[in-house]
Amino acid sequence: MLVSFRSAAPRSRGTFELVIDYNHFEKNPVHRKRLSQGLDVLLRNPSQGKMWLMENHKKPVGTRC
Repeated sequence: MLVSFRSAAPRSRGTFELVIDYNHFEKNPVHRKRLSQGLDVLLRNPSQGKMWLMENHKKPVGTRC
């Protein structure tokens, strides 16, 4: 398995759905619009934090903040 990490960007393919899937798995309530807005703020403002996108052969498989 070839896993790579890269900094997530506002238009990183798969980031939003991975975060949605994780919250559903943990049985956390998800408000899609608020989550989208929060991720947008995070990904556009490095001073707010950083999110990493994990990929397996360029397919998104996970995230980490």
